[in-house]
Amino acid sequence: MLKTAKRRILFGIIFLTTITAFMPSIVRAQPEAQPKSLEKPKEMPASTTADISLDRLKAKRASAETAADLDNTSRKNVLNLLDKAIQLRELADKINRQRDEISQTIKSAPDRLKKIQSGIDQDIAAPDAIETEASAMSTLQIEQRLQQEEAELVNARNVFNDWNNQLNKQKDLLPQLPETAAKAKKRLQEFQAEWEIMTAHKEESLLTEAQRLLNLAEQNKLQSEIKLYELQMTAQDSLLSSITAERDLASRDVANRTASIKAWQDKVQQRRQQEALRARAAAEEAKIKATDMPIVLKEEFDINIKLGEALEKSIREEAEITKKIELVQTQLKKLEEDYDLSRKRVDTMVLTDVIGLALRAIRISIVSSRPNAYKKQVKFEKPKLIWTARGLTW
Repeated sequence: MLKTAKRRILFGIIFLTTITAFMPSIVRAQPEAQPKSLEKPKEMPASTTADISLDRLKAKRASAETAADLDNTSRKNVLNLLDKAIQLRELADKINRQRDEISQTIKSAPDRLKKIQSGIDQDIAAPDAIETEASAMSTLQIEQRLQQEEAELVNARNVFNDWNNQLNKQKDLLPQLPETAAKAKKRLQEFQAEWEIMTAHKEESLLTEAQRLLNLAEQNKLQSEIKLYELQMTAQDSLLSSITAERDLASRDVANRTASIKAWQDKVQQRRQQEALRARAAAEEAKIKATDMPIVLKEEFDINIKLGEALEKSIREEAEITKKIELVQTQLKKLEEDYDLSRKRVDTMVLTDVIGLALRAIRISIVSSRPNAYKKQVKFEKPKLIWTARGLTW
């Protein structure tokens, strides 16, 4: 597993370094290499799009609320249109930030992968180091340290799950990007056509202006989406390499913390057993030394000895239960992996059956249109089926 992660990261470093070096030429060549469905749509004139900002939309909404020449119905319609435009503008800004984050991730990917490689190469905390650290701590401090390690393990698992989910989402997203980008481009062209119709009318009113602003907000949002899709398609290999490396690093962190927790659990167990043993031994020694003590004190010593024995037994049982829990968790993880594998196999079988039925339907439709060819096909296929059933092939 570790060697596989190292090979993936090494390949990613080489790949991303190459991509980063040639990114300017790739970006310049991108419009020529894109399919026709993803060609950059016709840009709006700068005078109509330059001022469609969130501040302008909010200012226009504030003025519409206090406009004296609007009746209640018109005011409500204008405010509704401007509210939609504001939401679209905010969504476009969010998409732009996401695109900027992806661009920054691609630029910093080679250096980041080197750091990830060094993190994966680090050895797991040695038991001797934990032994030395625990020797200078009290039992309470060791228990607190164990609790801290357990909390950090929960956070590490959450980080791993986040990266793993992000990787799966990216894999599912990539096949859909060309079609999604084509739909966004088509929708943008429709809004541009609507814009040309709007600008053809000379009527000026707050309602008309609000409709135009909503149209522009829609166009800005679609343009942001198209740019994001194009970047994701261009840098899909880089993104997958980066996310996979982050996932592998998080997996390594979970493994390190799991091993560390096991070592601290052993130290807590060992320290508790030592303290229980010392308490019982001290009670037995005090009972032997004090031969002439009152009966009440002797009974108290006997109770302390029994409590010490019960504590030792409880600690041993706790250790056994902990081992059983770890074993059950390991078995559960194995069952989950087997279930996922079986589910993938079933999905593959179902897909294969669907493809087979579709091909059979196509074959029947072709044969029904060519009856003579069907007779010849049956004549030659029958012996072939008999020979195949005997385990022979042509």
